[in-house]
Amino acid sequence: MSVDIDSIVTTEDIRKIHAEINQLVNQRFLITTLSVTISGVLLTMQIPRDAPVAGSELGAFRYMLSYLSSVLILFLFLLCHFIKGMHRICTTYLCVMNKSKWESDWDIFREKPYYGYTKPQAIIFMLLIAVMTSFPILFGFVCDLNFKPYIGLFFLIAIGMFSELLIYCMSFRGLFELSSGALKRWREVKEISQNRQK
Repeated sequence: MSVDIDSIVTTEDIRKIHAEINQLVNQRFLITTLSVTISGVLLTMQIPRDAPVAGSELGAFRYMLSYLSSVLILFLFLLCHFIKGMHRICTTYLCVMNKSKWESDWDIFREKPYYGYTKPQAIIFMLLIAVMTSFPILFGFVCDLNFKPYIGLFFLIAIGMFSELLIYCMSFRGLFELSSGALKRWREVKEISQNRQK
């Protein structure tokens, strides 16, 4: 006798999954907000209290703050990306178990490009990294400073470009898409669960 696994999934299970999905979406927005806040704090740390002397060195300190800022923002983006993957795993479960018409339709809707959730957040992260990377350079030009140590300038540009490219590829090109195998895996789980119920 075949058991329909869809009928075994309880209302309480669905309620718990929806609560988890809402929490994951909220966490993504909180991380984005935290990134903006941290960037503002680290940016103000780069502004000297006294006017800089023209021709003096930009200095390793400003470069280091920009490195740290870019890397921190990149890590926050990666955390946001992992949370998105978990979010999609939960929503895919609802689709496979036929427990949410909305999630099924939303999955179909996402097949064509649209600008919601992930892409605007990625644009914010990319903008923050662009600001953190360009600030020491702009500051140096405005204050007529020497860009020594030049190795710092090289690493600043390299880290900024790497971070921008990684975020772009992950958000707009599907690189390291964590939920890509979720549909197949949930179907396997459903089949295994049905076989155990026989």
